[in-house]
Amino acid sequence: MRFFTESPPPEVDRTPREQVERFDLVTVSRFQGSTRRHRTPVLLVPALMIKPYLFDLRPGHSLAESLLERGFDVFVVDFGVPDEADAHLRISDYVFSFLPRALEAVTRASGQPAVTLLGYCTGGLFALLCAASRQSQVANLVLLACPMDYEKMGVISFITRRYQRQLHALLDRLGYVPGFVPSLAVDVADPLGGLTRYSDLFLSVWDHEYRKGRQALNHWLHDLVPGPRDAWKEFLDTFVVGNALVEGRVELAGRTLHLEEVRCPLLALAGKRDPIATEASTREIVDLVGSPDRTFQVVPGGHVGIVAGSSAPQTTWRLVEDWLEPRS
Repeated sequence: MRFFTESPPPEVDRTPREQVERFDLVTVSRFQGSTRRHRTPVLLVPALMIKPYLFDLRPGHSLAESLLERGFDVFVVDFGVPDEADAHLRISDYVFSFLPRALEAVTRASGQPAVTLLGYCTGGLFALLCAASRQSQVANLVLLACPMDYEKMGVISFITRRYQRQLHALLDRLGYVPGFVPSLAVDVADPLGGLTRYSDLFLSVWDHEYRKGRQALNHWLHDLVPGPRDAWKEFLDTFVVGNALVEGRVELAGRTLHLEEVRCPLLALAGKRDPIATEASTREIVDLVGSPDRTFQVVPGGHVGIVAGSSAPQTTWRLVEDWLEPRS
């Protein structure tokens, strides 16, 4: 029994980094590591409600560490931990304020005029809309598990549309979205996935590296943060129910953003087993942007596995790095 109950705490978020900017809830940090061989820096953009160490899960299994080893100058933005006092924050704050200020911090620190934005899930949405509004500062755009057509997201889309009014009322009552909701959404969208994870753990119980990886990922999944009330209302109304992205333009805070204005090189990846950002919901990106250099590809993994799963280093990470090298 001690074998199962007395495991040491997981080693997560261990790649050294230094803070280069802090404002409001937001922190921008630069990872320290190998010699920088590529001119264009990379800014990692996490989704709402997640802590960004998904990009730096554990030593030997870290996208940030892998990018460093390939010679990239790697930064990460942390959107912080909102509470009830931040209920007023909207998607427009992330797109027009937080992410642009993070971009400016990276250009100052690196001395380079443009940055690669690598966004995951809603972080990909922020990166895409930021690229549409600040074309000269975005050199490349990498989107991981980022839906475009929310009608094709399956059960999550159905529930949101069916219970939109009730969800609004619940958000008004709580003032925020609790941190456990993203994990719950994954379980609702893929009810058999939890059983598969437990069966995989049982079959691999003597595999030390597998158990370390599973422990680190479970630690991250139970370390999520609250989401601002108004940002989630806007997200549900504009993107999920309104399905604005498939029209190619988005209205935010009185401004209209046109996706055809995204002209930088684009790489979009979807997880083959992703029950949320399904292949059908993500593929349309290549028809919406104006870039002549655009690639969409399906890779192994689910919604989290595409970034931090056991096969991610050989699939997602290698594909991203190979794609970025000649463009950086």
